[in-house]
Amino acid sequence: MLSQSETHARLLARRPSFALEHDLYCDPGVFDLDLNQIFYREWLFAVPSAQLDKTGAYATMQVGDYPVILVRGADNRIRAFHNVCRHRGQRLCSKETGGVAKLVCPYHQWTYDLDGKLLYAREMGEGFDASAYGLKKVHCVDMGGMVFVCLAAVPPPIADLAKSLMTYLAPSGLADAKVAYSSTIVEKGNWKLVIENNRECYHCSGSHPSLCRTFSDNPKIGTMTGPNEASDEILTHWSRCEAAGLPSRFIHHPEFQWRLAREPVLDNAESYTMSTKAAVAR
Repeated sequence: MLSQSETHARLLARRPSFALEHDLYCDPGVFDLDLNQIFYREWLFAVPSAQLDKTGAYATMQVGDYPVILVRGADNRIRAFHNVCRHRGQRLCSKETGGVAKLVCPYHQWTYDLDGKLLYAREMGEGFDASAYGLKKVHCVDMGGMVFVCLAAVPPPIADLAKSLMTYLAPSGLADAKVAYSSTIVEKGNWKLVIENNRECYHCSGSHPSLCRTFSDNPKIGTMTGPNEASDEILTHWSRCEAAGLPSRFIHHPEFQWRLAREPVLDNAESYTMSTKAAVAR
């Protein structure tokens, strides 16, 4: 397995515009480093808040070795916890989604309130302090109807993203939306290859002709890295959006951890649907 120092050396030696070396995709030591340096440190999108539409509604997710549960409390706040009982490490909820009045461990029935407090643990003795055995919290932020989590003890700053994203999403009213349909696609592949594929549209016209009815595969649109690269088409689109009350200008993290911009659909299409028409009437 490659060590951390060897991995960093390989990354620094990568030729610009070329793929990574084979080991950086497949080496188990590199994957452990990926988990520790990225997935266990950064903010990750979890669920739309509309999915947790009532008190006790929950959703689970797996981040590397860590099972996580998100649940809406009686105070209407969405919280995230490690999906593990504090007694013997049993997983609390095994389903992807569901609804509960309380979080009850199926092993010894330790019972937690929706805010993570331990409510019931039988026969633990007089010296047992239930307040010390609440569920382990995971950092959780609802940004305009999109819920993000972070496993790190001290999460990276997110205020700038939250401010920008909430401004962009406010006109959509996602917090008041309804989930009409849900589908899960499990991609059995290398995560870096999946992300690389997602970050380019060089393959779109050949592999996704239906997408290209509405989505432009013009690299001047899809791969824009700064406001000064905006084409006349983009600038016209932004002006139309802003006239309709939709924030649209290009915003990005200084190190490109994230970026926001509204990209135009083609030929006066209304939505990214197969028919190009809006999928919902309201």
